[in-house]
Amino acid sequence: MKLLITGAAGRIASAFIERYGAHYDLVLTDRVYPASGYASAGRWVIGEANDPDLLWRLTDGVEAVLHLAADPNTNASLPSLVANNLAATAYLFDAAFRRGVGRFVFASSVQTVVGYPPDVPVTADMPPRPLNAYAATKCFGEALCHVYASKGMSCIAVRIGSFSDPSRLACETFPDFFRLFVSKDDLCQLLHLALQAPLDVGFAIVHGISDNREPRLDLESTRRLLGYQPRDGAPAPPDEG
Repeated sequence: MKLLITGAAGRIASAFIERYGAHYDLVLTDRVYPASGYASAGRWVIGEANDPDLLWRLTDGVEAVLHLAADPNTNASLPSLVANNLAATAYLFDAAFRRGVGRFVFASSVQTVVGYPPDVPVTADMPPRPLNAYAATKCFGEALCHVYASKGMSCIAVRIGSFSDPSRLACETFPDFFRLFVSKDDLCQLLHLALQAPLDVGFAIVHGISDNREPRLDLESTRRLLGYQPRDGAPAPPDEG
């Protein structure tokens, strides 16, 4: 499968390429080359993810897209969010659809639903409740998944949690980190499953967290739809009292 990965120099892409890159014919793009290790993993093209001409060239012959590029800062400026999260995502969806790409996997965020109380397990069919502009841009991407799925392109949005190594659990104190934790191995497994899912999965929102003791996101539909089997998990959060 010829796979385009945007944001390919980032932490998630680097982890994914290390674990599953050999399964794909990779086209990789970011503003810079990765710091180490993956510069020779596929065909690299350096550029801006909000350049529609570049995205049109990059999607030539591509069978699937893993869209990880974004400004991930929840306090990012509005101009940055518009350029890197809204425009880049819209241009890429458009290019992928016009090129006939079969599968589009969009990196959404748990931030889309953190407006629910911590003790409410959020299912994939519940309305988004973002609390910041960054999260709203991820809601936009989820909405575009539905738009282009209605046009015939298979689109899966993955709401990514607190992406980290399990070793960090020993020193973390923020309760939501435990509820939203996802290990590198688990998230990479989930992204691979989303890319490999049958194309008759037209539209889906799936939850990218590990098997946590007190999860904020429900995993039942993600397990059922994609066969996701998280191997890691966080214990109960420390006492907030």
